[in-house]
Amino acid sequence: MKNIQVLTHVNGDRQIFIPAAVVEQLKQNAKKLKKETGIPHHEALERVAQKTGIFQNWHHVTLAAADSLPAEQAYYSGFCIAMDFSKYDSADFSDSPFLEDFRLHSLLEPDYRKWLEESIDPDEGVKNKDCWSSEELDEFVTEDLSDVVLLRYTGTHVPSSSEEAIALIMPRYSFWPPLFIRLRGELIDMYSVPATDDDGGIVGLRL
Repeated sequence: MKNIQVLTHVNGDRQIFIPAAVVEQLKQNAKKLKKETGIPHHEALERVAQKTGIFQNWHHVTLAAADSLPAEQAYYSGFCIAMDFSKYDSADFSDSPFLEDFRLHSLLEPDYRKWLEESIDPDEGVKNKDCWSSEELDEFVTEDLSDVVLLRYTGTHVPSSSEEAIALIMPRYSFWPPLFIRLRGELIDMYSVPATDDDGGIVGLRL
């Protein structure tokens, strides 16, 4: 079913992402099926779940929905970060309020593409969508997002600015900033922010 995605992490873990809006649509489909056939509501829920070809039963849907909801909440109204693998390996988020959540990829991909389309090509001086083909954009999106680790912030207070957001990360958990962040529904590029040490001194720049 559209918008339900089965994701496989690099470590082999399998995760199902189902947006809350899709869960609600399945519930509406079950109500419609019950009305049309006269079957009990619980049976209608079982049938619509199985019809997706992904879920074994409605309980399976509710489990996936519960696992997916924190990613949606963090992405649309909270705080998420994208660390490139090379910098993530040298960071330590093990005792931090940031939790890796592969489901964020499903939410980020369409927005990242839109952001990439509107970005200016440094060589051509025009928007990428005006000088790249659709296939080239797809390739860049896939390549870029395959090289990042996405984490959501689990703290109670969502930062109000990018400066406040970065202060939650650097330098305590990472000397390097994220490639970009998603803060209160806005995608913010962090590529040019330098790496800093404990004293705030610049110790590295992305080239």
